[in-house]
Amino acid sequence: MANTFRQVAYKVWISDLLSNEYVIQQGEWEPNYVAVNGKKVSRTNIVAMVIDKQDSDMVSSIDLDDGSGVITARCFKENTKILKNIQIGDLVLLIGRPRKNNNNEMFLAAEIARKLESPLWAKVRKLELEKEGHNIKPVQVIETTSRQKTSTDEDSIVVEEIKIKSSDEDSGRLKIINLIKDLDQGSGASQSEIIEKSNMSEAEVEKIIHSILESGDAYNPRPNRIALL
Repeated sequence: MANTFRQVAYKVWISDLLSNEYVIQQGEWEPNYVAVNGKKVSRTNIVAMVIDKQDSDMVSSIDLDDGSGVITARCFKENTKILKNIQIGDLVLLIGRPRKNNNNEMFLAAEIARKLESPLWAKVRKLELEKEGHNIKPVQVIETTSRQKTSTDEDSIVVEEIKIKSSDEDSGRLKIINLIKDLDQGSGASQSEIIEKSNMSEAEVEKIIHSILESGDAYNPRPNRIALL
């Protein structure tokens, strides 16, 4: 039996998927991908607002807008349950695979969809992408709140608060994520080895790993092992 593994779910803008080359692979085990900044993006991790939803017995689909573009995410047959609890107006984290239909239109084959309770996650994702060199300046994602924001200064303050609060956490998080990448040989990275090589306390590492799992960026392929999505 051939060895199987999950490709990394790259954090990208929707416009990255729509504006870059879609490459169709010929090998049976080689997934199609979008070429984004030198990366072969065969799985994506998108944070976006749901602006439309359509359901039928065979297909469920949502339209996603992250401020840089709009793309449809779909799932079929028994997988329609993935989008069952997602509604118009929700901010969601969606893991999916880029595909093209018969009309050469890009869509995402949804694998995981999770509602994000706070609209600030859209700002956090923007900061993450800018840190990684994705310097696209998207239109601000519309937020469903009890009051209308009218001041760009207020928005800047909120973003700055996120930066201050998460600066130390981000450096530790990135360190652990890089260790997982380096240590994972196909079956996940050993949690004890991550702790050993991190030069951080066991409690700190466990807290960061829990956060990475909760955010949907990683999973446990088996007990005490971590793999990135």
